[in-house]
Amino acid sequence: MYKPALYYLTIIFGLLTSCLNMNRTEKEGPIPVLDVVQGQKNLVKKNLTDFKSNIRYVKLETSENCLIGNTIRKVYVEDNKIFIRDTEPFLKVFDANTGKYLYNIGRKGQGPGELPYLRNIDLNVQEKIITFGYVKILQYDFEGKYLGNITLPELPPDESTDIIWDNVVMLDENLYSVGAYTVSDHQMNAAIVFDEQSNIVNTLKSYDDYIQHPVVLTYSPQQQIGFYYRYIDCVYFIRGLCDTVYAFNPSKQGFEPHFYFNFGKYRQSREAEGPGMTLNPDEIRVEQLSENEEFVFIDFWTRKASTEPFNDYFVRDGKNVEIVNYSIYAVFDKQERIFNFLLQPVKGIRGLENDIDNGMPFWPKYISSENEFADYWQAYDFIDKANKIPNPDDSFKKFLESVDEEDNPIIIIAY
Repeated sequence: MYKPALYYLTIIFGLLTSCLNMNRTEKEGPIPVLDVVQGQKNLVKKNLTDFKSNIRYVKLETSENCLIGNTIRKVYVEDNKIFIRDTEPFLKVFDANTGKYLYNIGRKGQGPGELPYLRNIDLNVQEKIITFGYVKILQYDFEGKYLGNITLPELPPDESTDIIWDNVVMLDENLYSVGAYTVSDHQMNAAIVFDEQSNIVNTLKSYDDYIQHPVVLTYSPQQQIGFYYRYIDCVYFIRGLCDTVYAFNPSKQGFEPHFYFNFGKYRQSREAEGPGMTLNPDEIRVEQLSENEEFVFIDFWTRKASTEPFNDYFVRDGKNVEIVNYSIYAVFDKQERIFNFLLQPVKGIRGLENDIDNGMPFWPKYISSENEFADYWQAYDFIDKANKIPNPDDSFKKFLESVDEEDNPIIIIAY
């Protein structure tokens, strides 16, 4: 059906207004402070129905040409598709309703349009472009067509101690941002904004206001470069070793403070252990964030700060390594400016209490442009954890019976 130009202008204006509303304005007062110190004194439980009212489970097709490894680095749900990033240098794409395998995006190799390894990825829903990073920067569309390379900018000679990384995020059709790290005792640039011609447009300096920057030497580029995340066309950035989350302001073509953490005694000290280095035994740091218009969902890594440690594992060289997990989830209500650390709804399983079907506790590891929340589990882990749930509904028990431990991962979508 034909829609007049005014309709499209209204939609575009709405998106821009929404993005600006998600960021701080002068009328909203001071930048929000998420008080980690106080939050540790008052943990609460939250229900999934505080955020969503429906849930569905997607079993991904399990066949020889689409097997997913033991390590899942990210899952995206967009455009009626599920994009899975494991340890391969490409994405595996499945139908978001049926779980049917569709195709791969990217290729393994050293030639044009190929990568030997995938270190960073950005998925831009508005432009339907996916940016891959590992030394070189490649771009594909959502259907898997190779679009070409992006050339990284060069820093001025007086900033040569900083090294540009490859965690490129696409800000709009002609604008990008990338993180940096340093091998000296101070990092000048936290993030660099550049255009399609590799010209530097703006920089976020690591000594700007609101960045609480400890004067220490770190040997971990992953901590120094930080990471980007997005919701619709809003792009956010947090640099490791700092307390501030930034939001990109399109009108200023730069990043501005969005909110920041008061870590207090939990503040990160040094990333690498070694002679003469001091580690904070109470350390808490941000591991991952997801965000929509109303809430920020935060995954905190802690050294030993959790009151509910649990037995867990991570995968190394294809084998499960058992650990004691001290990580904690937290939620920040942006409208009410309330920040809460969360108790585990089931012992040993973090997340929101699933009061929709009394099934698996849920956590929004990804929030789609349609504001759908996505969680995921390896099938064998899903079975193991589900058997610990005390009183699941019959619908959940029926789904659980259909899952085999050799299956590809289970994707859970709340809407």
